Amino acid sequence: MKRIVAILILLLAVSFLSPVLLVKAGPTHIPHEDPSSAQSTMDPYSFLSQYAGILSLIANEQYDNASKLTAQLSHIMVPPDLSYIINRYNNITQQLIGTLSDLQTTLDNATSLLSQNRLNEASQALDNAGVLVARAQILLGDLQDATTTVSQQLGVFAAPAQSNIKQSYDTLQGLLQKLNDLINQYHLLLQSDNKQADIIRAKQLDSTQLSLSLNPTAAFVGATVTASGVLTSVGQVLQNRVVTLLLDGTQVASFNTNSNGQYFAVFSIPYNYVNKMTVQALYAPTSSYDKETYLAGLSTKISINILFYQTYLNVTTPGVAYPGLNYTVSGAVTSQDGSPVNQRAVKLLFDEKAVGQITTNQSGLFSIETMLSPQAEVGVHSLTISVDPEKLYAGVSKNTNLSVTQLTSKLNFNAPSFVFLPSTLHISGTANSASGPLRNALVTLEFANVSDTVLTTDDGSFNSTMNIPLSTIFAGTQNIKVSVLPAEPWQGSAQKNVGIFVLNSVSTAISLAASFSIIGVLYLRFAKSKTKKNKEKLVQDYYSVAAQTPATNDAGTPIKAEFKFEGVKGKVLEAYIKALRSIESLTGITLNKDMTLREFLHLTEHSLGNAVNPFTDLTLLAERALYSTHMPKEQDLLKAQSYADEIGRILNSENK
Repeated sequence: MKRIVAILILLLAVSFLSPVLLVKAGPTHIPHEDPSSAQSTMDPYSFLSQYAGILSLIANEQYDNASKLTAQLSHIMVPPDLSYIINRYNNITQQLIGTLSDLQTTLDNATSLLSQNRLNEASQALDNAGVLVARAQILLGDLQDATTTVSQQLGVFAAPAQSNIKQSYDTLQGLLQKLNDLINQYHLLLQSDNKQADIIRAKQLDSTQLSLSLNPTAAFVGATVTASGVLTSVGQVLQNRVVTLLLDGTQVASFNTNSNGQYFAVFSIPYNYVNKMTVQALYAPTSSYDKETYLAGLSTKISINILFYQTYLNVTTPGVAYPGLNYTVSGAVTSQDGSPVNQRAVKLLFDEKAVGQITTNQSGLFSIETMLSPQAEVGVHSLTISVDPEKLYAGVSKNTNLSVTQLTSKLNFNAPSFVFLPSTLHISGTANSASGPLRNALVTLEFANVSDTVLTTDDGSFNSTMNIPLSTIFAGTQNIKVSVLPAEPWQGSAQKNVGIFVLNSVSTAISLAASFSIIGVLYLRFAKSKTKKNKEKLVQDYYSVAAQTPATNDAGTPIKAEFKFEGVKGKVLEAYIKALRSIESLTGITLNKDMTLREFLHLTEHSLGNAVNPFTDLTLLAERALYSTHMPKEQDLLKAQSYADEIGRILNSENK
């Protein structure tokens, strides 16, 4: 026992001096989920509500906004088991948006064409609209089926009727019905336009013919071009009719025909720096008489070559920039023959936001110096350098990346290796970077739920005194965290942790007291256990003697060895031994020294018949007499003797 107590004291002493043994805030091994078996989940309410928003935009014919939102949702994380159906749902939605948008545009165009008696063009638009209506109906049916499938997969139908999930599902179903109504409206409009086209056909209006010639067919941007032609119908010239010139489908000029049905129009080539454009002449009846007499006339398309000078841009940009500091972008602007171009406006955009502008000098050179925003985030950003078009010269732009970073800061400080709470903690150190000491930098110190902030001096040094009170912190290593935040945005922050061994006077005393209490309890248990074992051994020795083959005297008569106990406890055990011998004789099973009384009971109970109950009670009394700290009383003795006598009677009667 002394050896055990000494070992426990030694372990407690080591625990107070070893931070490794004491600082154990949690399990040494934190279980984690195997990424290969991890399954992401999808929130049904979020999914349904987001798509309800999309369908609401579609139902209100806001196709551009709906398309953008659907494109954003295509990038969400989807569980593998739902990936196919979710992606299909998104694709069907996107296709439906595109189809309805095209259908709306086509029907509007058809209606406009019919109002101008442009029957041939309107007929083509109406045929296309019919295809789009049929496609929209098919896509809506696919979307309705996909909604049911997705809802089943997400467990929507198992949700309570009043839940947000079920309400969102009902909203989605209502919006699907609105989409069906919208398609029906488009279908009705298509039918109305087709009837209008039939009415125009029934009038058998006279067709018109419109010729077109251009001079020249190649021109610089900004130059003028002359268009001419003749408007006729059924071999007759149409005078004083309005002829409109369309450049890539946009009206650029309109003139009346003369008495010979001729028109002459002059228009300017816009500063649109493309290689080719198309010109077409249009006659659309405007007066009531013409609308009831003539169909619209449209000339053939004539291509015109657009001429301009190319602009070339060479730029030099920095690879790295620092928040709050200036950076320079320079370069040269030249024409397609390599000659410099002066007085050209050059713009600089950072993440598509203009941050600088300058014009080129006589040599076509430019240099833009600008300060990077102090709030610019560290990382890769886009730089765009653009040259605006100028008359005969086209514009040009170049995109590149700019890496925004900060200078690396270094932090050093001195801290004690040992603290006995309560204590005053003195910390001193320095902060600097590649550019030199960090002046007026904010230094934050945190230790044992106490914090302090100080500013660095001109040489980058700092000092802090922290009063660490008594706390619940137990003995062990605690980290002091020191971080520095420079005053200049181009300087990076830094942080450093250092372990300090801590002893807490109060918790240490409590721990020692608790430890000695544990030792005392262990000692008492050890002593009681030893006494109990001694008693048990004494009884087992007695059983061993009682169970041996009886000895004989000089005359050869068998005698039994006797082993007597004193007092009430001994008499209780004698009553048990009396019954024990009878049961051993009956069953042939012997209580050996390695067997407990309870084990002997279990081995023999199936052979005892009606004697099993009194023998069970007697066994309990014998165990209590052997192991309990309380001495048996006289009434316990009377019960034991009664049980022993009853066992004897039952066994004798059953053996007759």
